[in-house]
Amino acid sequence: LFPAAMLARSRLRAGAVLPTWLLVGEGNYGFSRWLAQELRGTPTIATSGLRLVPSSLENEAYVRSVYSDGASNLDGLMVNSRGPIDVKVHFGIDATKLHHDFDGASIQCLIWMFPYSNARRPRES
Repeated sequence: LFPAAMLARSRLRAGAVLPTWLLVGEGNYGFSRWLAQELRGTPTIATSGLRLVPSSLENEAYVRSVYSDGASNLDGLMVNSRGPIDVKVHFGIDATKLHHDFDGASIQCLIWMFPYSNARRPRES
């Protein structure tokens, strides 16, 4: 599992301090929910202190109403936001202006999503 292997390597290099991972461009927050569940359910990896920070350009109401699984993904992240993995969900985060929202934050891993654009573009010949 790639994220687990990445976490294990960062744990070995960084000692007792686990990284903060910023996920930029979440759509329905499904990947963040999956990642949090996988890391919490991996007993061979010490996840104490890990912080996941999933973010989206959209606001919470939009995510809950537009994505069929958006509400359940957000609820799953927020209900279990404390524990071995700290989850801090953010909305309204413009990926082109991260320095405004996370200035001075210690982010060890940045995961860029490639969200689907609903824009319909004409095909070029």
